[in-house]
Amino acid sequence: MKPTLTLLTARLLVPLAALQAADHTPYPVAKFAVEHAVINQVYPQWSPKMGYNHDSDITKFKGRYVAVWNANPDIPEESRPGQLNYLSVSDDFQHWSVPVAPFTSKGGATNPVDSTGTSLQWQPNFINLRNETLFSAWCVTGPQAATYVSKSSDGIHWENLRITDQLPKSYDSAASPKATPFPSNHGLLTKSGTMLFPICLAPSKMPEGKPLQVCALISKDEGKTWHYGEFTPVLPVEKFLKTSAKKPASPEMVHVWEPHFFEHPDGKIGLLIRVADKKDGLTADQMILYAESIDGGMNFSTPRTVDIETISSRHQSFSMKQTSSDLTMVANDWLLDYPRSLRDRHYLATYFSPVCDPDLLIPGPVIQQRGTAGHYPNGEINQGEMIISYSYGVKPRAIYASRVTGLPDYKTPFFLRRESRPAVTIDEKTQVATFTETFSSLGLVLTKELTEQNQLALDFTVKLMSVPSFYPGQTKDEAVNGMTLLTIGALDHHNTQIRVSRPLPPYHVEVLKDGKWVKLAEVGVREPIRLSVSLSESSYSVQVNDLKKVTFPGNLMRKINFGGFYVDPIPYPSAGTFELDLKSVQVR
Repeated sequence: MKPTLTLLTARLLVPLAALQAADHTPYPVAKFAVEHAVINQVYPQWSPKMGYNHDSDITKFKGRYVAVWNANPDIPEESRPGQLNYLSVSDDFQHWSVPVAPFTSKGGATNPVDSTGTSLQWQPNFINLRNETLFSAWCVTGPQAATYVSKSSDGIHWENLRITDQLPKSYDSAASPKATPFPSNHGLLTKSGTMLFPICLAPSKMPEGKPLQVCALISKDEGKTWHYGEFTPVLPVEKFLKTSAKKPASPEMVHVWEPHFFEHPDGKIGLLIRVADKKDGLTADQMILYAESIDGGMNFSTPRTVDIETISSRHQSFSMKQTSSDLTMVANDWLLDYPRSLRDRHYLATYFSPVCDPDLLIPGPVIQQRGTAGHYPNGEINQGEMIISYSYGVKPRAIYASRVTGLPDYKTPFFLRRESRPAVTIDEKTQVATFTETFSSLGLVLTKELTEQNQLALDFTVKLMSVPSFYPGQTKDEAVNGMTLLTIGALDHHNTQIRVSRPLPPYHVEVLKDGKWVKLAEVGVREPIRLSVSLSESSYSVQVNDLKKVTFPGNLMRKINFGGFYVDPIPYPSAGTFELDLKSVQVR
């Protein structure tokens, strides 16, 4: 059962720019320092020129930044002869060495794996073992298909180990015949010293074979031996379809790809999985699956969907980095298939939760270099510094990196601006936030203690500045849909919203209950609106100004966002704006 909230009565405030002394010091707005770097480009003047780059990872090992990725120096396409894994290092994050193929004879590897022209190297991923030994898991597809874990004591010279452990009986060979275990993301080093690399399956032939299962590649002896955990079950698409979705004419299975792990405070292993393609009927909030293991990654529960709207692309998570319980993720905070599949990989953003519950992750600042697509993030958080490498642009792509400092410490609640949407502007002097569009939003990330309370209280005051107008010819009437002031919970369950609606005054304040809007009050423009919502394990109540509190049955997810968090962007101004007095926001 999800934790629940209680939002208590707000105090009457004078106009938002002239706040009374009773207002408390506002919670901070998360502000990060982001430093960008180019690891490798595809421009002809770049030396050496790479025709194709993708699938990178980055770590900091013995004081030096180390990046790896798969690339082709000659052909600007994926899966073409000559594709190898490459490595580059930097002492200062800005200046990177000439890439080398570290796992080959030319790269000086022990037990080298060289290109044959028909076999391709893929997707190297790191685990840094106590800054003593650096491990990288990767694979070869083609006639010499195999999975490898390489190790290095300096990040430059590598010894390759071919993994010969047999796949477990849970591997469905009929669904993915002759599949190659395919390391997908940055690995996990647990508190107990166990190493886990996430594995998906690359079938030998498509479309006859499909990527339908994932597992862990595990070592409990500091990399001396490795073995596979059990695979997740094959998942029918029909199991995940919402009631409004049309069932497929014939049975289909969910394609899963690029899993990654994080650790819970109690030692459980969390598994997040990318849904590899959008099957008919699956929606943006079904693009990430989640499962847990209570036995160190050997067995996982049946995956379920995560309450995050995103695209189908790789993402990466980190746990217990800023506190003993927090969870961070980097993923694309954009619209699924907009403008179309594989062209929707925009706005690599940071997501934050005070506890290791992926459903509570809230998107915030964008950390990629702006200007084009940024996707396939990978990396780590180390001593308060997040380093992420990613693919930049569409094919043939470049490899870029971001170094992020100033991450939240969760000692107090904090606001999180969603930068993939029209920005919420904040007046630093008055501490008033202006929501410039109906789809602008500002998250409120709680502390662990507040998240785990049986009851919680939130007070806030808003001021309606303008209401959405109706434009002739538009496909959706924003004036009728109204302007969302507060969103609590998931997209379509354990949730509610509070909005202002009606195209003409007096405007209605309404609350969403079981898909229907319930009128609470009538309000005007440019006047303070004080709101209270109380949530318990079995009910929640809402109060506007000094009117009677209205109570509804229901258990709401503890995920708070001001503004239109689940409102789809539109390609023209909505003419709907409101102000939130940050000094009035109190949670307890």
